Amino acid sequence: MRILIVEDEMLSRRMLERDLKKLGYETDAAADGLAAWQLIEQRPYQIVVSDWEMPGMNGVELVKRIREMKSDDYVYVILLTSRSAKLDLIEGMEAGADDFVTKPFELDELRVRLRAGQRLLELEHSMARQKRELEEWKTRVKEDLSAAAAIQQAFLPTTLPDLPGLRFAWRYQPCDELGGDTLGIVQLDETHIGFYVLDVCGHGVRAALLSVALSRNLSAGGGSVLRQPADNALGYRIVPPAEVASILNDRFAWNEQAGQFFTMFYGIVNLRTRELQYVIAGHPKPIYIASGSEPRLLEGNGFPIGPVPAAEFEEYRMQLGPGDRILIYSDGLNEVFGVNGRQLGTGGLMRLWTACHEMPLDAAVSRLLDDVESWRGGLPTHDDLSLIGLDVGVIA
Repeated sequence: MRILIVEDEMLSRRMLERDLKKLGYETDAAADGLAAWQLIEQRPYQIVVSDWEMPGMNGVELVKRIREMKSDDYVYVILLTSRSAKLDLIEGMEAGADDFVTKPFELDELRVRLRAGQRLLELEHSMARQKRELEEWKTRVKEDLSAAAAIQQAFLPTTLPDLPGLRFAWRYQPCDELGGDTLGIVQLDETHIGFYVLDVCGHGVRAALLSVALSRNLSAGGGSVLRQPADNALGYRIVPPAEVASILNDRFAWNEQAGQFFTMFYGIVNLRTRELQYVIAGHPKPIYIASGSEPRLLEGNGFPIGPVPAAEFEEYRMQLGPGDRILIYSDGLNEVFGVNGRQLGTGGLMRLWTACHEMPLDAAVSRLLDDVESWRGGLPTHDDLSLIGLDVGVIA
């Protein structure tokens, strides 16, 4: 360790240099504060031992300048002084001095105080290293989370299918960088379109990992549970919604260690007959507005997927007609709290959705989220928001 000695008396300066070298330190020396500052600008010093009273720039002024400089490394300063008044010591401490040695002093006293400063610097360096390592770790985690979020976003719909007499709109707003909600709109074949909204219990990385795994299972690609080879090995069959729920319930059975489950709405629309068949697995009931009718909740209920082994899921069917509109959503919408401390609730969400009924679907979805945000009144959200809107039109 190299120490800078600042002492205007030449004999005292040389004695300090000799004594500190005996203690195993490397030294540089300056005859006043200004010369010391020039040395400090040229190279870093971990410890400065400076006399208080010096011509030009004294010890206190030197300490102030050291504390004002921008440096990642701390400089430990010991002032040598014949002063002992409390006000003088306070002045030195306020300037930034770390310790004092009263003249005349024994070498052992200076040795002990230097050792104390060395221990403090070692602790400072250790903390700085840990801080750098923590920042590096945080950067890596942030990069990993961003990559995971990009993977999760890749499973969301990009371009919506051009369907005769059927229109979709969707929104997805995770409360964190990674969400537990996900949704999908999947063209199963020329006459069938599937769509789902699901909500994994919890948030963060664990929920997002399960969400991504589910998105893969519910995609149109290989390994999908939505379409499977036909029994005669020719062609394929579209798996009914209740069977999809059962398959997922087996694949993602409850695990005590993971402690995860999810809720889901999954529906299939036959584009020729306009029949909707669907399953509700512990998920909020969609809001259905038939043409010229009051809004109501779709019939159906069932277990969440995962917790109950061999659970049976009921499938429902209904006929859709021109002018019908359906909202499928996660509980992040209806369970949001307002500034008044009240929950919006399913009834409140139904009123907001009904108020948007005359608007085009995409605009209605945007307006609904704006109204939910207004209800929240700027309060932070603690759950993901996801929804799919479905409009039924007239087939040309």
